[in-house]
Amino acid sequence: MHATGFLPLALATIRLNEGTLAAHLDDVRALHTMVGPMACDLLALALHANGLDTEARQARASAGPIRPDFFFTYLTSLRAMAAIALNDRAGAEETYQALLLHRDGPPAGAESLSLALRPVAHTLGELARYLGHPDTAATHFAHAATIAERWNAPHWAAEARAAQTAAAIITG
Repeated sequence: MHATGFLPLALATIRLNEGTLAAHLDDVRALHTMVGPMACDLLALALHANGLDTEARQARASAGPIRPDFFFTYLTSLRAMAAIALNDRAGAEETYQALLLHRDGPPAGAESLSLALRPVAHTLGELARYLGHPDTAATHFAHAATIAERWNAPHWAAEARAAQTAAAIITG
């Protein structure tokens, strides 16, 4: 990753976590131009948030495999979010399997000590819910809440508990 691309990536991560990524589409486009395929899924999320799903699918089509030794949980979590947003069941199944080994880990990307998204277990819960497994989703969300609390992230813990409750209602 180019050193100059890190600040825009960090800002995009903050905006994604805040739910304001859509308002910064031009910045995400510039990031994608700067760092290439690494930002394809982030660009797809920004495009989708702006109602540009055809272009979002095109952006995802240019994404390559995610390296296991470079921001793996962060980039794979972005890929999972994009798969769900764009109704890509095959992509969701693939990212679910890729992230499953990391379900007990810290918030996605935290191992880099520079970027973080909510816990991998939360993303696994969203994938399981999308794939039609609400019981499994509820289990993942409960685990995500525990991890978020351990990492002193009460906002992520609250989101995970709310998602767990919603998943339990579906199964109940």
